[in-house]
Parts: sequence; C-alpha cells; structure tokens
Amino acid sequence: MYECRSTAVPGQIYQQNTPCPPGTDTRPQTREEKRSRQKQEKEAAERNENDFAAMRNQVRLGMTQEQVLRAWGYPYRTKTDTSTSGTTISWVYRCAPRSSRTASVRFREGKASNVHWGC
Repeated sequence: MYECRSTAVPGQIYQQNTPCPPGTDTRPQTREEKRSRQKQEKEAAERNENDFAAMRNQVRLGMTQEQVLRAWGYPYRTKTDTSTSGTTISWVYRCAPRSSRTASVRFREGKASNVHWGC
C-alpha cells in the first residue's frame, strides 16, 4: 500500500496499490527526513501515554507541567532553583490535609525529571 499526497487538494493524502506519482510519496526520502519523522512519532506516542496517565491521576517522568496539573491538580507549594546547569522548578503536594507527608515533582526544561512519592 502506498500513501500519496494529492496534487489537486492541498494536505489531502490518499492510498493506492501502485507507486505514487513522482514527488507525491508521503514516506521520508532522506535519512534526515526519516529521523525527523521517527522523532515526531516518538514524541506523539509519549504525549499520548502521558495524557492517558494524567487521566488516571498518575505522574510520569517526561510529563509537561500541564499534564501534571491534570493528574494531581495545583501544588501546595512551588520552589524555583537556578544554577549554572539551568532552572529547576519543584512542585510539592500534601498527601492529605494537615499532613506533614508530601509528594513532589521536579521539572527541568518544562518536563518532569524527578517524581518523589512520599505518601
């Protein structure tokens, strides 16, 4: 099966059993295009897995701040540390009202880099 880009309708893709006309094949042609497409597919799969985990109130490494908000809500406390290696943002959650036990998520470059579950 071949996937081809339509020349008549921009953005439309169709499938056929014979090879696509020249210049309309949707498959990556160069190594760089293949790597780029694989990277995009990997990022999309990770985004989907993280969104699904957030719906189940789970936090995973690599989640964005938005996904963590959806999973656990707003933090009890936030802390920002800046060093020569970059900025780290920590979100701290209380396990229960009036509890001294906490869970935390540390973000680096906008993604969860450390999750500590102390509950």
